[in-house]
Amino acid sequence: MHPCYPHGFYYYPSIIMKSHCHNNQAASGSRHDGKSRIALYAIGFLIGAALVFWVAQSSSSQKEKGSAASSSQEQSGTLGVLTFEEKSFSFGNISMAAGPVTKTVRVSNSGSETISLQKLYTSCMCTKASIIAGEKRIGPFGMPGHGFIASFREEIKPGESAQVEITFDPAAHGPSGIGRISRVVTLEHSASRAPSEISFDALVSP
Repeated sequence: MHPCYPHGFYYYPSIIMKSHCHNNQAASGSRHDGKSRIALYAIGFLIGAALVFWVAQSSSSQKEKGSAASSSQEQSGTLGVLTFEEKSFSFGNISMAAGPVTKTVRVSNSGSETISLQKLYTSCMCTKASIIAGEKRIGPFGMPGHGFIASFREEIKPGESAQVEITFDPAAHGPSGIGRISRVVTLEHSASRAPSEISFDALVSP
């Protein structure tokens, strides 16, 4: 008999120790399982986040491609191609005494889609502009704010053309109009979202 234990308890410590060791192993296994689950959750979260990011990037890329394709179509002429005989010119030396001067600029549809001319206006009240299509004359139109600028619709089919008639009155501003001037005529049409401009200059004398 062991001197430290009463009769019948000599083998109990080993049983208690085994039980304690078993409990420690169970606790350790439980902690290990918990860590494994956390790791799996973390991996799953990262994979999910990566998938969401990939889907968002893919959607954004598709939108950009669609926008680029749309822009490319406009530039390539799916809205029509309006060609100007010239987009700038000069009246040269002119005098107030000689009165107004006029010039026509041909605009042609060189694309495969019908184009509609929609609005015409000038940068100054001294300048008037009209559209001439066959026997039809639309205008004259002047500067916005100096009279009503009406919208219209004149269609130009592929291969056809019209003319923009521009008239400048050098005497419209009196003596203050002497010297070099520059003016702009603006034409809105369906071939482009941005309007087209025809500019001109002149050297005005009395």
